[in-house]
Amino acid sequence: MSDYHLAPGLPIPVAEADGLSAPFWDGLREEKILLQQCRRCATWQWGPEWICHHCLSFDVAWNEAPGRGRIYSWQRSW
Repeated sequence: MSDYHLAPGLPIPVAEADGLSAPFWDGLREEKILLQQCRRCATWQWGPEWICHHCLSFDVAWNEAPGRGRIYSWQRSW
């Protein structure tokens, strides 16, 4: 990939050293958007966390985004 659509001088995003966001970046390389979803309450979340933002369960999984939805806000990951 040679065209990252970044302003000149900005670094190319890489997965965090702790590996928490690594599944997201791996999914992008496969042209998939993977987001965390709680197995307990089914809530989707971004940014990646060790627990569910909604019910505080530690049982979160990386699932492929369904491909349609409503954007309420956005976040640029660096």
